Amino acid sequence: SVNRPKIDLYETDEGFKLTVDLPGVEKEDIELGIKDNTLNLSAKVNMTEEEGKPYFNERKATKYQRMVPLPCSVEADEIEAKLENGLLSVYIPKTTPSTNKSITIE
Repeated sequence: SVNRPKIDLYETDEGFKLTVDLPGVEKEDIELGIKDNTLNLSAKVNMTEEEGKPYFNERKATKYQRMVPLPCSVEADEIEAKLENGLLSVYIPKTTPSTNKSITIE
């Protein structure tokens, strides 16, 4: 089964800050992308087989998946992500809005 990781998403004037709980996930087991102003995240926790007969066996391999729609256009090439202590932090800068400008005709 696929789980939805817990997230926090905050907006500033310059962009968005997303924090995702991904306990036990390694950096190489995360896929992060953006398409049509939606951030797509998938991750997995792999478990190693232990020797011997299990006495308790509560930890399982886990898959995470989450789609986060963003309310405006963003700079996809400038997104930064960092994984530290089971927390994925993603900074997503907004696209600079076009300004009103008078155009001179020559």
